[in-house]
Amino acid sequence: MMAVRLILASQEIHDPHRQQLMKKRARRIADGLRKQKGILGVLLSGSVARGPVSEPSDLDIHVIISDKFTRALPEWTFHRNGIIENLHTVHEEELLRGWRARNNPASLSLWFHKTILGDLLESFLPLWWNPYTKWQDRLPVLVSLRQNPDIQQGVARHYAESAHTYLQQARNACDDGASYDSHHRLRMTFQAAFNAALVYRGWMLRGSKKCIEIGQAFLPDALIEPLLAVGFDIVGLNGMTLKRASKLCKARLRYRTTLLRELRRLKALYGGDGYAASKLEAATKDHEKHNAMAYDYYSSLLSQNIILGPINHMRCFSGLSQVPRQLISCLYPEESPWPMLEFVQSDLVSRAVRDEWLAIMALTSSRQRCMKLSTALRKTLDNLVLQIG
Repeated sequence: MMAVRLILASQEIHDPHRQQLMKKRARRIADGLRKQKGILGVLLSGSVARGPVSEPSDLDIHVIISDKFTRALPEWTFHRNGIIENLHTVHEEELLRGWRARNNPASLSLWFHKTILGDLLESFLPLWWNPYTKWQDRLPVLVSLRQNPDIQQGVARHYAESAHTYLQQARNACDDGASYDSHHRLRMTFQAAFNAALVYRGWMLRGSKKCIEIGQAFLPDALIEPLLAVGFDIVGLNGMTLKRASKLCKARLRYRTTLLRELRRLKALYGGDGYAASKLEAATKDHEKHNAMAYDYYSSLLSQNIILGPINHMRCFSGLSQVPRQLISCLYPEESPWPMLEFVQSDLVSRAVRDEWLAIMALTSSRQRCMKLSTALRKTLDNLVLQIG
């Protein structure tokens, strides 16, 4: 494990000045939050707490609250200096569920899998604790249990179960002729299976924009290597170069403008439709705010020669993969089981929006290819389950 950490650290550029700047910002946030009723603790987490810190690093802060706290904190705040604040609100009732399960490995594994708090809060730094809360003593104990081998195995099993669920959804989509949706769910199957393998090998899940490089740092590994082989095919990472990755990142930035233009067009077109008008209005405002302040963290990673993780994140986890569901849900009140198929076939959505999205996502329209990928992934997943036990 230490060798893996050293390999990853060698790929990143640590900026101690930026880390101190972000810690100073975190303390200011904590000073503001501590005065509010119902705040039990403010914790600095993520790369700013444990290092290394580079240009793409977010400022992750976990805020522990009680029932007395009734406000809604902004989840994301973008600053023009490139700092992205991410406030994670955690209710003490959620922590209590974990605490009550601390002596039950099966229940605690499920809790860690659902909340990911054991991974997110590894090496957290307390910025402030309410002097009357018990979590100052309890939380370090609870978080440390995530590294128990029995818990690791249990969490890995749950990720493998999630992978099976995604795989079945992919097969259902394929049977319904929704190849784009099938391919995307195959990507989610790979991500869940990959998480299972990393957890089983003792890794704490973090750095989703670098997860491919994290997996490669374990090689040679009989569990991870076959997963990466099939995953590269599913996500479209084979032959990915810095030049090609840079083009995709630039295309994604351009697509933000294309999507915002489309939302404005649809809002003007369906302004008289009560349902569509309100949904499109909210979506347009959200994208306007995001586009004004969003930071291009992918390019920063590419500059550090971290190439595959950003493209994997872009195609599997980023908001880009949710564009079809978002647009279709704005236009139709009924939830679509296969939003990507409906998005691509919709006459209401402009062709440029569809074509640019497909070019970046690189999803297949071939049912035969989806079936082939599904079969390969199932074999790898079955082997993973046997290894985990």
